[in-house]
Amino acid sequence: MTNEELKETMMSGEPVTLRGMTFAHISAIIYRKSDSGMYIQAELMDKNKNCVVLARPIEVERAGAAALKTEEKQ
Repeated sequence: MTNEELKETMMSGEPVTLRGMTFAHISAIIYRKSDSGMYIQAELMDKNKNCVVLARPIEVERAGAAALKTEEKQ
């Protein structure tokens, strides 16, 4: 996902997927400073709302988009 897609998805509260697992929603977008510049992480809330996972935005997809990709492969 791009930065804009992350923001849209976070504001809508829709579910997302990461590596085949579905998460309730994006709970935060984190900007981190490193020696080589700055990078972004998406904080994903699990379905039970007990924990979060940090992910690279490029690996995060809207749950509906991931389902469509799976159907296309079959």
